[in-house]
Amino acid sequence: MARAADELAPLGVERTDFEGRQVSPDWLDVPEKVVLALLRHGIIPGEDRHLLFRVPNPFIEQDEEKVSKILASVARTNFLFLLACERLGVALQQNAIYELTIPQVNSLAELRAVVKIGTLYLQAIDGLFAGLPERVDVFLRDRVPKAKWAEMKARVARVRLVPLCENVGALAHLPDLLEAFYQALERGRVAEGLPTPASFTTRYDGTGTLIRIFVAMSDTAEQSGKIATDVPYTLATARREEVERRLAVASV
Repeated sequence: MARAADELAPLGVERTDFEGRQVSPDWLDVPEKVVLALLRHGIIPGEDRHLLFRVPNPFIEQDEEKVSKILASVARTNFLFLLACERLGVALQQNAIYELTIPQVNSLAELRAVVKIGTLYLQAIDGLFAGLPERVDVFLRDRVPKAKWAEMKARVARVRLVPLCENVGALAHLPDLLEAFYQALERGRVAEGLPTPASFTTRYDGTGTLIRIFVAMSDTAEQSGKIATDVPYTLATARREEVERRLAVASV
């Protein structure tokens, strides 16, 4: 598993990558170790430092139990973060890990992988308190009063889903991809337990709505060449206003 600190970023970045990795108990503890270590140094993760967390694409790494365990570790970390900051008297705006990046999302069909991660994450949150006996987290149940379960679950659920596009075709059709992504999440409004566009709003007070997409420039350039990558990237950037207009219409 790779972790890196980007000291040049405005707030700094801690990167944790579970893509293509074997899962062991030690690795599953990494998210909470990172978050608690930052707190011990007076750094508020999610505010002073951005945690970039990449999860496996469930349609490529077809091991749902593994993916669910990873997402449960993220949910548990966010619960521990809330409890720790409550004890420290720190007022929070959002979770320590407030974004999940899903790799290899290069087509409309592959957006299903993003929705799947959102669904599994919501299930992981519930499972920590009232799921299968082997998944229930006794430590959390003993420290979070039942009267506060709903409130804390709602906070921990505020995690943005971020597709990672890694080929020229995806770059060339980003407006279509993002519009379809929004519409896919819209369908979650009519069914319980599915992610909705509310996930774009990571702040607890409901502000700061943002749709984000990651673009893998180096991998794409390695596949198709630098010029073939730069051209669609430039065109995609130039079409930002079109994307915002189309999403504004979709959200009405």
